[in-house]
Parts: sequence; structure tokens; C-alpha cells
Amino acid sequence: MILGILTALGTTAAIIYALQMPYFQINSIKISGLVSLDESEIRHKISVLFDEKIGIFFQRKSFFFLQSERVESDLKSVFPRIAAVSVAKIFPQELSVKISERNLWGIYCNDFKIETPPEDRMTEENIKAQVIEIKAATCAYTDDTGFAYESAPASSGSLLLKIHGDGELKIPSPAISEVLVLKMKEFSEMLKNTLGMEIVGFEFSFQIQREFRALTSDGF
Repeated sequence: MILGILTALGTTAAIIYALQMPYFQINSIKISGLVSLDESEIRHKISVLFDEKIGIFFQRKSFFFLQSERVESDLKSVFPRIAAVSVAKIFPQELSVKISERNLWGIYCNDFKIETPPEDRMTEENIKAQVIEIKAATCAYTDDTGFAYESAPASSGSLLLKIHGDGELKIPSPAISEVLVLKMKEFSEMLKNTLGMEIVGFEFSFQIQREFRALTSDGF
């Protein structure tokens, strides 16, 4: 009985010792795919995760205790500019982190207002369509799926597409539906190919999401 207990304790101690050996601790991180994100900031976030304790004896940087899904989730939550990330452990000490950043499509601002018709032409339908005045617009850099991932100044030059909508804007979050973005992109391409006109902006309302107004470089 006592011998069995001692054997079990000895085995447990040996396992704990083996799992803490430097040979099984991740000490090499290879990061690829970065365009504008700072690699040092990515590494710092991963190192913070490595320092987490699991129970009394183990650190998360152990090859056996580090969860790739946890690293992916943490990176995406801290860096909204990341569109996709793949993390793989390579036995016994390496971590591979492959990142795809979001493609900047334009700047979205929630400063669009539907024009209210004169009182003598007000109907129940357009009364419901009125938009509450927005005192201060919020703007964000938006990718080609309509995801707002980073705050942006209201004016960032004339080279970036400007999209104006209404309603609340949370950053980061999906700001424009992918379906509407696709329609805008298709319309922009069609106008450029058929008339040679360049789209510089769009306006739309969340209350009438199937419609949008295009603004061209010629002022139309």
C-alpha cells in the first residue's frame, strides 16, 4: 500500500519535472504576414500569455499547456486590425503565428442625415424615417467586409473612400453589412468601366439599407 503510494508520488513528481524542463518550453516565436502592425506588440501580448500560471507548478508557455486557440482569440481581441490568425505549435519549442491584416476600404462616419420633408408633406411613413440629429460624428477605418476596426479622423485626405451613414458606431464592430459593401463595390466598378467616373464616397441610411447614394469625383 505504502509502496504503491510512494510509486505514484514519484511518478507524479517525475511528470511535473519533465513538463517543466526547458526542452518543452516554447522559446521561439515566428510571426509572418504583418503589414502595418508592430511585431514587438504582438510578441509582448504573447509573452504576457506565456507568463500565466496553470495551477501551482506550470506556466502556459509549456508546449503541452499552451492552447493555439487561446493565442488566436487573445490576439484578435487586442488587435482588431487582424482579419485572420493561425497559430501552430511545432514540437518541442516553436510557435508559428501567421497573420492576415484587414484590407483598408474606406472611412465610415455616422454623420449622414435623411432630409426631412416639409411639414405639409409629412406622412406616417416618412415620420418613422426621420433620423435623430447626431451632434458629433464617429469615424472609423473600415475594411472591405464593412468591419470598423480603428478610429479615424473625420477628414483624412481625398485619396480614401468616404462612407457616410447614420446610427450608432461601435469600434471595433461590423459597421456596414457585407451585402451592402458588395453592392457599393460593384456599382463603383461598373461606373468606372462604363463612364470612366471615379466614386469618392457613399451615403446610406440603416433604415433603407437597400439604397445608397454615390458621390463621384466630378461632383455628381
